[in-house]
Amino acid sequence: MNIRILLPLLFPFLLLLNSACAQEKEKPSLSMDLINLYTGNYADPRGGVIQIDWKEDYLFVFGDSLPELKFWPESDSSFKSKEYDIRIEFTVNQKTNDVRLQAFEEGQLSLNVLKDYFRDLTGGAEAENWTLNNRGVTFDGTVYQFDSRPGIGLLWLKDEQFVDGTIEFEAKGKSTNGQSFLGIAFHGKDLKTYNAIYFRPFTFDNPERLKNSIQYISLPDYPWFILRENFPEKYEDEVYPVPDPEEWFHVRIEVNTPEILVYINHSDIPSMSIEKLRKIDGEKIGFWVDVSDGSFRNLIITKK
Repeated sequence: MNIRILLPLLFPFLLLLNSACAQEKEKPSLSMDLINLYTGNYADPRGGVIQIDWKEDYLFVFGDSLPELKFWPESDSSFKSKEYDIRIEFTVNQKTNDVRLQAFEEGQLSLNVLKDYFRDLTGGAEAENWTLNNRGVTFDGTVYQFDSRPGIGLLWLKDEQFVDGTIEFEAKGKSTNGQSFLGIAFHGKDLKTYNAIYFRPFTFDNPERLKNSIQYISLPDYPWFILRENFPEKYEDEVYPVPDPEEWFHVRIEVNTPEILVYINHSDIPSMSIEKLRKIDGEKIGFWVDVSDGSFRNLIITKK
């Protein structure tokens, strides 16, 4: 057949082929530095480990609780599944090279984890922003998880000074009797001198012990047993509304020397209203546990 007859017929096909090749060339090409940052293990909060790998220009995601998924790069930090309405995005802390993975299903955030999810802060080591004492603690970028050891454990916030203002955080204990004491220490001078507000979640579902759910102490002179003996029911009280002892609960502490007000789960009614027993010159602040383990997240400090 004459080639001059074929050319007009082939021309539209050649245009489509050229356009497809051009689109293929526009596919994002990631540097090895980024690939090495993104790939690795991420702990799945639902259990197990999420593994990220890079193969043949695709990002592969697989783990104990999900099937293998393949993602096409949309940009240097965004990837989209061709089979499902799932997009994953990576953000990198340039200072520490920590990598955060966020997964969005149908536009809604469904997973938010750090690479090498648990950062170990144990053994009295100093974290970048915290000083740890008498506890093993893991940190996932959001939650501080204390282990259980005899005595009081403290995680002081470095370079933070607090005298008056508002302290907000979320805490999670457990219902096991006598095995859940957690809260926050403030006006800290050292490991033995500070004020603290703490909770006994194992009393939350016990009507006979509910009046002991929240406790104020001022160490070293006023531990809980001295206060209970000399000022019964004045520096401990029930919480309102009563949280589930196994679930997260929100705490807001307003300190306006000498007054201290404590609110639970965004209530307008304070669960505790007291005046602190003495002035402490310290300004340290941090999470506090006694005997037990405990979990904390979303600390917000507003100073006056």
